[in-house]
Amino acid sequence: MGLVGTLSEKLRRGNLKASELEALTIIDSAKTFDADGRLLRLGLQAYALGIAYEFDPFFCLSISRVDPLPH
Repeated sequence: MGLVGTLSEKLRRGNLKASELEALTIIDSAKTFDADGRLLRLGLQAYALGIAYEFDPFFCLSISRVDPLPH
């Protein structure tokens, strides 16, 4: 079984006994789409820039309007 922590948001795998499984409660299983779309877009852009930086450390220079000067 895979479980995701509500505070840590980390995936943990393990086996649960029947008594432990009965003691589990589902906090919120319904998905809502009423959040701020601008925050979602900002988060996705930040995530994309973070991934791009891992592959190309000079990525910010290639998308910016600033020309790097030789030193």
